Amino acid sequence: MEPTSSSNPFSAPAARVSDYAAEEEGALLSEPERLDAGRGFAWIGEGWALYREAPGMWAGIILVLGIIFIVMSMIPLVNFVVSMIMPVFVGGLMLGCHDLERGEPLEFRHLFAGFQEHFGKLFVAGLIYAVSAFVVMFLSAFAMMGTMGMSVMTGGNPGAVAPLTILLWVAVMMALLVPLLMAIWFAPALIVRHDLGAIEALTLSFKGCLRNMLPFLLYGVVTLVLAFVATIPLGLGWLVLGPVMVAAQYVGYREIFVG
Repeated sequence: MEPTSSSNPFSAPAARVSDYAAEEEGALLSEPERLDAGRGFAWIGEGWALYREAPGMWAGIILVLGIIFIVMSMIPLVNFVVSMIMPVFVGGLMLGCHDLERGEPLEFRHLFAGFQEHFGKLFVAGLIYAVSAFVVMFLSAFAMMGTMGMSVMTGGNPGAVAPLTILLWVAVMMALLVPLLMAIWFAPALIVRHDLGAIEALTLSFKGCLRNMLPFLLYGVVTLVLAFVATIPLGLGWLVLGPVMVAAQYVGYREIFVG
C-alpha cells in the first residue's frame, strides 16, 4: 500500500504556505523596532496617502469628533472624562486605518468602533493616563505656588520671582507629562489590534516611543509647524491635518510594533 501524504515525509505540506503567511501577517513583534530619524517625516507622508483614500469621510469624522469634545468640555465635571474616552475614539480610528490599508472603505462607524470592541481596556488606559496627568499637573501647580510663597516670605521680589518660577515649573510639568504621552500614544492601536491589556499596552507604547525618540522629535517639529498653518484659516485646516495625524499615528504603530 502506498503511503499517504500524511505519512510521507517528502510530501508537500497540506496547508499552503501562503495561508500561514497570511495568518502571521500583522503579528506583534517581540520587541519594538528602532527606526531611522527620517521615518518621523515619512509617517506624515504615508498618513497623507491614507487620508486621500477617503477625504470626505475623514473630514466628517474629525468634525463630529471635534463637536463631541467641545460640547463635553463645556459641561462641568464631564470635561474631565474627555481625556478618559479619547483612547476609545482613537482605537476605533486605528481600526479604520487598518481597513483602509487593506483596501476596505473608511466608514463613520469606525469613530465609535472602540465602544463596541475592547471598550473596557481602552477606557482603563485613558483613565490611567487622565489620572496620572491630573496628579502631575496638580503637584506641579502646588509646588509652584509653594516656591513662590517661600520666595515672598524670605523677602524676594514677587514681580521678579514669579515669571522664573512659573517657567521652571511649567518645564518640570511638561517633562513629567512627556512619558505619559509616550505611554498613551500607541496604546489604543495595541489594544484593538492585539488585544493587549491596558497596562501592557501603555508599557509597550512607552518602550516603542523611547526607542524611537529621534523619529518622534522630527515628527513633532513638523506637525507643530503644520498645526500653526492649519489653525490660520479659522482652524479649517484641522479637517485635513487631524486625519493625517491619526493616520500617521497608525503608520508609526505598524512600523514599530508589527512584523
